[in-house]
Formats: sequence, C-alpha cells, structure tokens
Amino acid sequence: MEEVRKRISDAKTYLEDYRMYGRMVADAIDALDRLDGLVADPTERHLTEALKLAEGLNEALEPYRSYVPTPAEYMDQILGWLKSQTG
Repeated sequence: MEEVRKRISDAKTYLEDYRMYGRMVADAIDALDRLDGLVADPTERHLTEALKLAEGLNEALEPYRSYVPTPAEYMDQILGWLKSQTG
C-alpha cells in the first residue's frame, strides 16, 4: 500500500508544476488527494471507489499521455494495484 501511496504523491507533485494550465489540472490534483485518502483506509468500499476514481482520472489523462508520460505511468501502476486489490 505504501508504494501506491508514493505513486499518488509523485503524480500530485508532478502535476503541481502544471496547475497554472487550468482547472482540469487542479481537479486532477484534488482527485489524487481523494484517491490517497481512500487508499489510506483500504476497506472494500474505499478500494472500489478508488478504482472508479482512478479509472476516471486515467480516462481524462488519455489524450495527454504523450505529453505527460511520467504521471501516465504512475496512473498505470496505481490502476494495476487497485485492480489487484479489488479483483
């Protein structure tokens, strides 16, 4: 769990430099904060909600993956972990 929380933190840190580019980035950072809170208390309900949230973030990130490959890779790792926990 600590590894996935580190990836969430890394993604937030990376995106902070892009906050000035608009509300979409700020919303993603807020969603990552929510995701971290859910993962920190890994009940079945929280992990299911976290997976849905991460899938939404990944979908929003899809058109920009080539511009921000590092957070895209982090999201892949986060999604992989969440899927393994909810599977």
